[in-house]
Amino acid sequence: MRDLSQSRRRPAKLMAAACLIALETLLVLEALLRALPARLRPSGRTSSEWSAPYGVPHPAWGSWHRPDACATETADCFQARYCANSFGMRDKPRRLAGAVPRVAFLGDSYLEGLGVDDGETMTRLLEDVWWQGRIEALNLGVRNIGTTQEWLIYRELARKFRPDLVVLLFDNTTDPLDNSWWFRRDHRPLAGTRPYLLKDAAGRFELVHRENSQAQLARQAGRERRMSWLLPLVRRSMVLRALTAVHSRGNSARMLVRGLGPFGAYATRPDRDWELSWETTEEALARLKEDVERDGSKLLVIQLPDHFQVDPQAAAEIAARPGYDILHPNRRLREMTRRLGISYLSLYEPFMRHRDRQRPAQPGFNLPCDPHWAPLGHRVAAEALADVLPRMLGKRLVR
Repeated sequence: MRDLSQSRRRPAKLMAAACLIALETLLVLEALLRALPARLRPSGRTSSEWSAPYGVPHPAWGSWHRPDACATETADCFQARYCANSFGMRDKPRRLAGAVPRVAFLGDSYLEGLGVDDGETMTRLLEDVWWQGRIEALNLGVRNIGTTQEWLIYRELARKFRPDLVVLLFDNTTDPLDNSWWFRRDHRPLAGTRPYLLKDAAGRFELVHRENSQAQLARQAGRERRMSWLLPLVRRSMVLRALTAVHSRGNSARMLVRGLGPFGAYATRPDRDWELSWETTEEALARLKEDVERDGSKLLVIQLPDHFQVDPQAAAEIAARPGYDILHPNRRLREMTRRLGISYLSLYEPFMRHRDRQRPAQPGFNLPCDPHWAPLGHRVAAEALADVLPRMLGKRLVR
């Protein structure tokens, strides 16, 4: 009987010993990773924590900022303070009527300034440092939107400020995908209610609001409640951060091989879904141009260099694959704006000149754990636009 009892206990003891060894191994790995210099530590972004509610749904274009609200976002490699004005813009207080020329900037999280403080954004640097208040730079950027939603932000809000120039910032990899219902349906089913331009049976585009089902939202809320105790641990653990970085690199490699996700932007012969993304982008730009010119203003599309293009290793890996061209999205957007009669400017060349001349140290243009611009990226963009935009307004600023 004693032998039988001992034989039953033996698997439990072995399991307990294995768990203890695994825990000790994880603790040793955690200590070793924390002992590394900052530049060598894992940089995979796991999650963010917010000090207060900041984002809110918007009935016209999907998502916006809570008016007159401030919040701090803390992630693995940054802590940034965001404040929105009474219009919900991440911007200084504004009035609808202005005394100086105005440039209204439309864009996503790059323009919004994810990961940097209010005073470090490109628009704040342009207005306060380069233009010294003689031209206003209105920041109407918000994360997780595309060209369609940016057109609606102009139509519903930006035009009320009567801007003299409207500037749309375009990101090669995220904007076409954020314009696409197929991408949201297949990869971001819980991205929230937002409008999309969809083709009808006759091939004409119509604006349609897509909503999540109540069942989807309930399942997501349940998952978030069950996992809430894990989030602080996940964000602070170097081991989990390293696993996130490894998974991200492996996932990127798989998507590159198959032409999925953002890598479809570089395909010289894109698949049907990506071709539809480019067509939808052109339709949204055409509608934005029509509204801007009807208001007596001018539209400029500025193409941002994405983090794959400015990273020599990533650019080389993409360029080495048959059927891929690291500058294909630049040529595609330039040709698109030419057909539509829209002014176009690329920031790829200024960023590359700065990279090759200065060889900026980490974090460089982008945040260490996130592809969004670090303060340096905003400074380089502001410097590149400081003289170009006033000239489009017929102004010559003497600094």
